[in-house]
Amino acid sequence: IEVFSSEDNDDDEHDNDELVANNQAAFAQQKIRYHLGLPVSPEVPSTQTPMAARHDDHLSSLVSSSVTTSGQASSDEDDSIESYLALQHMHWAARRANIMNLLRLNGGRQLAGGPYLGLDGRVSKNGVGAIAKTKSSRSSRSTSNDSGLVQWWKTLMAVTWKNYVRLRRNPPVLVFQFMLPAIQVILFCLCIGGEPFDVPVAIVNEEVVPKSSLQFLNGLNKKIIRQIKYDNLTSAIEAVKRGKVWGAIHIPDKYSENLQSRLIMGEEVTNETISNGTIRVYPDLTNLHLAMTLETTFRETFINFARNSLEELGYDRSLADLPIQMAKPIYGTLRKDGYLEFMAPGVVISISYVMATGLTALAFILERRDGLLERSLVSGVQTSQILLAHAINQVFVMVFQIMLVLGCTFFIFEIPSRGPFFWVVLLILLQGCTGMGFGLLVSAVCAEENTAVMMVVGTFYTNLILAGIIWPIEAMPHWLRPVSYAQPQTLPTDTLRHILSRGWGITEPGVLLGFAVTIGWLVVFLVAAGVIFKYR
Repeated sequence: IEVFSSEDNDDDEHDNDELVANNQAAFAQQKIRYHLGLPVSPEVPSTQTPMAARHDDHLSSLVSSSVTTSGQASSDEDDSIESYLALQHMHWAARRANIMNLLRLNGGRQLAGGPYLGLDGRVSKNGVGAIAKTKSSRSSRSTSNDSGLVQWWKTLMAVTWKNYVRLRRNPPVLVFQFMLPAIQVILFCLCIGGEPFDVPVAIVNEEVVPKSSLQFLNGLNKKIIRQIKYDNLTSAIEAVKRGKVWGAIHIPDKYSENLQSRLIMGEEVTNETISNGTIRVYPDLTNLHLAMTLETTFRETFINFARNSLEELGYDRSLADLPIQMAKPIYGTLRKDGYLEFMAPGVVISISYVMATGLTALAFILERRDGLLERSLVSGVQTSQILLAHAINQVFVMVFQIMLVLGCTFFIFEIPSRGPFFWVVLLILLQGCTGMGFGLLVSAVCAEENTAVMMVVGTFYTNLILAGIIWPIEAMPHWLRPVSYAQPQTLPTDTLRHILSRGWGITEPGVLLGFAVTIGWLVVFLVAAGVIFKYR
């Protein structure tokens, strides 16, 4: 649409054209004030508030800049006003900045008289954003066909698309969000729960003719223990003190003879024979897990060595066994990576939870910092639509993250899953949604990124310690256990362990309780976030 300007050398004709244009502008301003619910006569000071006066100034600038200044004015003033209103609707995008300035006069709130302006430029008194009524049949039909529910859904989809475009514009961050949980699971499976190997141990063998001692040393697992020979016990203990080795093994002189006498003589054995037929270990117990691994290796090696020695002497091999035997396990197996199987359910749940929490909270706070949240609220978007739009985008990201996490956990590292896999996936998805709800709550409480990061990190480590992910809850003091069970990940972690390790289904009370706790925390977080967003 082109704007024509009439130029004439005749001053009188120019004055007449300007007078006609001014009259049209004044009449159009009265028409707009009527549709906006403002007083129709701005000249009367008694019926006009200071805020309305400022609205009049902006309306005057709007109308004077928009009404045509052409000398070819229409003879029908009413048709001119209707054409002008249609022109306003068609060119709303070009003049939206002026309308936003008008809204900012009242802090982005309701104008005098109650109208709101929507994202699409529609004006209404109830915030839905219905367009100002015109006599255009096409505009009337489109307004009547859009019900409240349809308009609510359209607004939700518009906000969701806006969030998607904002996320898509930063591919490195998007790839980082997708890959970070999988990388964390891979590092966990590679570094946690494995058996220590290549542990340096000092060996002092004082036997002149080694026989039994050599059999014992050859029986040690060479993958776990790296034997370093020393000439005397003093230098070996000094190496332990300096941290060069994790322990020292001392085999006394004539160990083989004394050990054989100890086995044969029975009750007649002397204390000296027992002392000279004993291997002594001087460990460094600062690393308890490493020390327990060495102790287990030494014990298993000696039991095998004793069985072979008894068999050579003509005795039954079972005499070397302990009088306590472990029967067939009801659940689980005696695997070396049993601790990995214990921690894996809690780690998978905690990663899904905290990633959804952090990404949701930061996305919302950054949107608020950039002014997008305020623009959406000023445009008539409801709080529920904003929350739901963020939830929809984060759910798609979370589903992709969880698929990668499950693939790395159960297919690459082969963590056993003895129960229905459907309930495993559903529980992890619900935990991710719970983390997303907590992220919305964090974004509602915190106004800055630094505060949100501190809150997310603090709650993450609290859950990690109290939820029984690292160590069993049975090791906690009795007074602390209720606090542990109140965490949003304690019972769901036990539920996932029941499904993976015991093969339980949804009919078991222990499994149902984990799902109920997860859904309960999700509802609490969403309701709290909605209330805070509404009244803040």
